[in-house]
Amino acid sequence: MGVAAEGFWTTSGGRFGVIPRGLIAASEEIGQSIRDVAPAVLRPAKSAVIASSAPTFAVVAERLLVSREASRYWKSDREHDRACGRYKNYLAPTLGRLPITAVEPGDCVRALTSERAKKAGPQTIRKVKALLRAIFDQAIVRGEGALCPG
Repeated sequence: MGVAAEGFWTTSGGRFGVIPRGLIAASEEIGQSIRDVAPAVLRPAKSAVIASSAPTFAVVAERLLVSREASRYWKSDREHDRACGRYKNYLAPTLGRLPITAVEPGDCVRALTSERAKKAGPQTIRKVKALLRAIFDQAIVRGEGALCPG
């Protein structure tokens, strides 16, 4: 359904009824003011979120990798090096500078669909996703972030 320029309410079948022109103008004006205000109300500006005191994604990720290395989480140093490489190659370029609380599902999708990620195999992407979830779990345990957005 839509509003035609002449002031008719239309459907896919054609004209349905007449709408007063004053109502059309008022509804367009209200709609525009809602479109102007809604983004600021519904979602704070990224600059305001970035200025928060939350640690960055990189800080949380590095804490996780260091704690896993200290607890001998990986069976070998080679596995540790691969996990660090996955972080540096796939997650850090897109998410590293963002505060952990500002990371949104779209940011995670961008990290997992970057040009470099498109060249990786499915097993690598699964491991990158697992690392991403572990980073958010680490933030939750420390009380630094919200649930994983992705």
